[in-house]
Amino acid sequence: SLSFSFIVIKDKVSNPIDQLTKVAHEIGNQNWSVQIQYESKDEIGRLASTFRILKEKISSLIQDINESNLNLSKSNQ
Repeated sequence: SLSFSFIVIKDKVSNPIDQLTKVAHEIGNQNWSVQIQYESKDEIGRLASTFRILKEKISSLIQDINESNLNLSKSNQ
């Protein structure tokens, strides 16, 4: 029973949290191509979904900033 509980907790909690931690590190390193694979309707699934939204919004903002910087650079020239 204890072994079964360990396996279930590892599969449903530890592994998804490890995956999200790795994704957070990749996002911190500005790797915007990283994919968040975890899909579930539980709390960790909602967290993964929120990570996806956050990653897309930050990526979009950085792209907008880069385009603005490019336009400013062109207008300064």
